[in-house]
Amino acid sequence: FGLLLDPRPTDPEVVGLRKALDAFYAAPVGYAAFEHTVPRDDLYARAVALSGRRPLRVLELGAGRTGLPDYLRAAGVAAEVTVQDVTGANLEYLRPRCRAVHI
Repeated sequence: FGLLLDPRPTDPEVVGLRKALDAFYAAPVGYAAFEHTVPRDDLYARAVALSGRRPLRVLELGAGRTGLPDYLRAAGVAAEVTVQDVTGANLEYLRPRCRAVHI
């Protein structure tokens, strides 16, 4: 795969990459992001501290089974969390926790 200028979903390179990603994520044995929330409390605590208890707007890329929305809620920090991931494997987990989910 190389660099594409103005890529389109129908470009052969994009189609090939999508197929490769789908094949990889179809049976991810032992891939923690599909099995449980990966603890990132150190990072989440920094977000709470930086918020000054003001409402946050967060975009998390490569979210997997992020624990950020639950952590912020438990800390009493209002937040609009938008997430992106390369696979829809965690949609059922993410949708009730996040303002928007992008695959």
